[in-house]
Amino acid sequence: MSSLPEETSLRPTNVSVQSAKAGSMLSPVGRADIGSVFKNSLIFEDGELAKDLVSIPRLDEDGCKIVIEKGKMKIYKKR
Repeated sequence: MSSLPEETSLRPTNVSVQSAKAGSMLSPVGRADIGSVFKNSLIFEDGELAKDLVSIPRLDEDGCKIVIEKGKMKIYKKR
């Protein structure tokens, strides 16, 4: 978890996440708020995921504007 900002407060969680691989489950080490947009995010050990994941429906529910263009995604928090 060395990629987390130093001031990040990790909270315990007891959930498991079904991966795309049949029968494979992932266990996060906790939850944390990352910046002003990513609230209550599941945190995994470094190297456990090949890519960072983000839930588009969750961001939409939280009132974010999501723009995907030319292979890049920008997330804007609506005020």
